[in-house]
Amino acid sequence: IVEAATKPLTTSSERVSGGAGPDAISGGDNSLTASNNTFSILDTIDGGAGTDSLRITNLGGSATNYTPINISNVEEIQLAPTASGGTITLSLAATPGVTTVAAVAPA
Repeated sequence: IVEAATKPLTTSSERVSGGAGPDAISGGDNSLTASNNTFSILDTIDGGAGTDSLRITNLGGSATNYTPINISNVEEIQLAPTASGGTITLSLAATPGVTTVAAVAPA
């Protein structure tokens, strides 16, 4: 049995690689304070083997649009808008392998 790994993103552009099992990668966007962003289209995310998820939380309360180009081997994307009306629009044209996109409650 391979346990799931939790991998939070940081405010730096980074390279995240998943392991052999399921991975839960998470990051947020704060449109009001850009220096607090932990998810960026500059991040390179490779979920690796297993069923992996990427959770993106809109922390700023306004509309956010993404066209990520460096995401691979991530099967599920979870979008968590804020309670204050922030929305997330995501284009997955350059993100193969995603089988599920789900709206989830903010953490």
